[in-house]
Amino acid sequence: MGTSCNIFLSQDARIQDVTNVIGILLGQKKTKVQFQSGDGWYCDVDSVLTVYPMDSKMGVIVAKKHNENIQLKATYLPDMVSIVIEKNNLDKEHHNGTWFYHTDREDDVVEIIGGASEFWQKLGRGLVEFFGGYVDNNDCDDIDKDFEAVKPRKTNGHYSNADFEAFQEDMWNLQPLTQ
Repeated sequence: MGTSCNIFLSQDARIQDVTNVIGILLGQKKTKVQFQSGDGWYCDVDSVLTVYPMDSKMGVIVAKKHNENIQLKATYLPDMVSIVIEKNNLDKEHHNGTWFYHTDREDDVVEIIGGASEFWQKLGRGLVEFFGGYVDNNDCDDIDKDFEAVKPRKTNGHYSNADFEAFQEDMWNLQPLTQ
């Protein structure tokens, strides 16, 4: 097996949405939360870090929501964060991945680098099915795209109310991965 499983998602995948989808794929509880004004709702995923305001000393402050099993942590590089998965229902192990949200690639993707394991391959496939993109299960072989999927919606962005509502509905309907 290679050193990394590389997950390439459509460039319009937002980091907070990706961490929420990771939470859903790993079996975290989700809730429909009504907006205080209007009749809309959003999909809230339990145990996922939701707020990370900037701080001049540390870079990122974690605002606790629940017992966050899935967190984003600052790194020394301005275009990279670590994704820390402390507990999950898939393999019950701790995992670290790296999110590069600015890459010098021609194929308009963002990249998550996880360990070369079945966990990252399954998670990568689930993320790619939701956001569009491809997974390279083994970065040391000659196959660059072991699994590929087109984006299942017009956009992953929240550019209009209709885009936001469709995205939230897709998150709500998403099922966890199984062992």
